[in-house]
Amino acid sequence: RYPSAYVSSQGEALKEAQRRANDTIVQKLLMMRKSRILAMLDIKAIKFLAEGCKRLNVRTGVVLLKQGDEGTRDMYAVVSGEFKTVQRVGFAHKELARQHLGDVIGEVRFLTGAPRSASVVACQNSSVAVLDEGKLTMLCDTVPGLKEEVA
Repeated sequence: RYPSAYVSSQGEALKEAQRRANDTIVQKLLMMRKSRILAMLDIKAIKFLAEGCKRLNVRTGVVLLKQGDEGTRDMYAVVSGEFKTVQRVGFAHKELARQHLGDVIGEVRFLTGAPRSASVVACQNSSVAVLDEGKLTMLCDTVPGLKEEVA
């Protein structure tokens, strides 16, 4: 048998770990609700999407998405920092847009399956939530108007 003080401290540690896990999920949910696209989802759909959501930290100058890539069709929601979308035109690079908290990146590849149409670069140390392609597809098929909002 373990001393009661040990059992008590183990119980408290477990409660603390559960509280932290719940806080992380809540933070993801709150972050994703700031996106106009994800604001269309009810809490059940957001929980479904958050289950597969991963946070990715990106350092200043690092390319998050590269023009021409044919990798995953995941989308990304900006959690912190700033990104710029640039398109290679010949030998020049043209800046198309800037993305901030709650903005979604990668919607063209998700919708069309075509190679990435532009590169996305971190302007400062930033982070994104990786929105799983499979879960997004399911939601687009079941939530009226979501696919049109993504487009």
